[in-house]
Amino acid sequence: MRNACLIALAVLFALGTLASRSARGYPIPPQTLWEVAKAADLVVLAEVSRVTDNPACKKRDDCFLDGSIAWLEVRETWKGAAPVGPLQVFFEPNMICPAPPRYVRGETVVAFLGRHPEKEGWTTVSLSYGSRPASGSALDDLRQLTQSALALQAQGRIAPEKLLEWSVEAASHLATRWDGLYLLRAAADRMHSYYDTERQDETAEIDRAPLSQEQLRRIARAFVVAPPAPGELALSLAVLEGFVDPAVDRTAVALMEGVLAGEGEGWAYEAKEVMPWVLRRFGGQDVEQRWPVLAEDSFPESSVLLRQVREEARKAFEIPKVPPLVPGAAGAQGVGGRTPD
Repeated sequence: MRNACLIALAVLFALGTLASRSARGYPIPPQTLWEVAKAADLVVLAEVSRVTDNPACKKRDDCFLDGSIAWLEVRETWKGAAPVGPLQVFFEPNMICPAPPRYVRGETVVAFLGRHPEKEGWTTVSLSYGSRPASGSALDDLRQLTQSALALQAQGRIAPEKLLEWSVEAASHLATRWDGLYLLRAAADRMHSYYDTERQDETAEIDRAPLSQEQLRRIARAFVVAPPAPGELALSLAVLEGFVDPAVDRTAVALMEGVLAGEGEGWAYEAKEVMPWVLRRFGGQDVEQRWPVLAEDSFPESSVLLRQVREEARKAFEIPKVPPLVPGAAGAQGVGGRTPD
């Protein structure tokens, strides 16, 4: 999966569509809700009233990051002071890797914005990580977790236990699940952590920090009640590793079955990410050594073996048979935790 990102970059360089100034730092490190809230000058809940081409762009190379303008009608301001009238947010919707911000006419979005360095207008913090389509319960969760993050950040130095608790709360809600889980166990999300640089801020203090039984119960309850998407499944099980809960076990097996029942591009990658974490819950601590296919990076010749591994593991670890459960959604494709590598 991450190779596709690197291939896309190579193609763009070959075509001369990346200026050297714009190319540095790509692919960008993953940015959670905590980080984009901290980095933004302005955080708004807004409706995208229209999306237009940037009339100042005469040639594609002139406006690589500014080819379009999203016009945002602000409904609520959560950080900073929004100017009167619609916001002009410059962005490039045709980027391949990293993923661009998402602005769709008529959609409600939580936007994390910074002032444009050269124009009268705004840019999106951390590209796809800084625009979150939101409605219903997702909006309620984003509002709650963003505002609580901003309140903590306003205090200056943040005690690790407070950030840890914020991360657990985020991990317990569907719309912010990836944000919380990633802060707690980043390495379990291999697609994103591959591009993560060494963290120097307060988030480094809570990565792999132990959680209380009460905190684990909250994450486990959310895992069972609202099962995660494939990209969040390995993260969830990494956080819950060692936490004994039969309901989590059954849900994990059902989700593994749901992934193994899939097909199409990416399913083998998702299955290989998830299977070791599920099997370990039943005593398989050496699963990658026992079935090396689970640790391989290549797919075409190995993907056909995954269902065979599942059958062997069922017998070895007495894993119950449960109906497959299709993994849930996790927000708009290409946004937040669902951004391409």
